[in-house]
Formats: sequence, C-alpha cells, structure tokens
Amino acid sequence: MTTDFIELDGVLIFIHELAEAQNNLILEAKIKGQNSLGGPYSYTKHQPHNPTGEYHLHVYKKNNEIFSINQSGRGHDGYSGTVIPNKVYNALKDKFPKWSWPDSQIVESLILDTRMTSRSHLRPVTVFQYQIDLKSYDRFHGYFHTFADDPFLTGGNGGWKNKTVAIIETEEGNIKKVPVDSFKFTDIENG
Repeated sequence: MTTDFIELDGVLIFIHELAEAQNNLILEAKIKGQNSLGGPYSYTKHQPHNPTGEYHLHVYKKNNEIFSINQSGRGHDGYSGTVIPNKVYNALKDKFPKWSWPDSQIVESLILDTRMTSRSHLRPVTVFQYQIDLKSYDRFHGYFHTFADDPFLTGGNGGWKNKTVAIIETEEGNIKKVPVDSFKFTDIENG
C-alpha cells in the first residue's frame, strides 16, 4: 500500500492506494478470529492501515464478528455502543494490558468523561421504564451521548440491526444502554 496526502485549507487528506497483492486489507472483517479467547470467542489483531490508524482487534463469536476495537478503546469499523461480554472483556484485558479498555464494557466511538461537571453539551432525556436482557429498569432522567449498535439485543438468527440502542448517562454519572423507543429528548417542545 502506498500512502500520499494533500493539504486543502489546513485539512490533511490521506490517499491510500492498494496494490493487488494487498487487497486482503479490504476483506479483513471476513477473516475469522485465529486466536482463542475460550469457548466460542476468538480474535484477530491487525496493525494500522494508514499513518493515523491504530492497532485494533476484530472479535468473533463462532463465525460472526461481534465487535472491533482500537487500542485506544474506541470503536473500529463503525462499532460503537456494543457491549463486550464479560468473558471476552476479562480475557482481552489479560492479553492486552497496555490497551485502554472501557470500564463500562461498552465499545465507544468517543471517550466519555463522566467526571465532567457541566453537561451543557449533552441533550437531556427522559427514559421510560424499559427491559433489556430480561431485566427491567425504572424510569430516570439523564443525558444522551450517542446512538449505538448492539448485536446482543436482536439475537443471532437474522443478523443485527444498526442503531438499536442509545448510550445515556444517568444524573448520577452511570452509563446505560437504552432501547431507542424507550426515551425522549426533553429539550424539544411538543407543539
């Protein structure tokens, strides 16, 4: 692969050209995990694909990719909001102790700083009583962070749907995944 860049109005644009022998980078997500995490879980580690990229992992359950994550803890290939199963989370933390692993076990596209005292940049929401993973949760008020993808909510027999949950911070600073039909933004006037 050759990489070149141009600068337009102070913005760097990277141009990547793949040689035919390197087309396998495009198909990286089709390669199943080669390193076992125990049980049905496995992973494959990839190096950065461009000068601004990071090392990243693709994680599989049997033959299905369940998420990919960068070394920084941010989502890779569009994965955001996906919950990392306990067994996988613990195994990866042991194998890659220098990586940043989200305490919430949720792959995030942005790093949430719950120590912030001002939430003026977040939209307020009201979350209604809802159920996830056969558990019921009570109504609460919180702050919307992002929509997310969660393959664990839709089962494994038809693939998974995009944007099935939202990541919402409670007033106490806890991060929760909430089905998209179980909350409303409170900064919008109904009229």
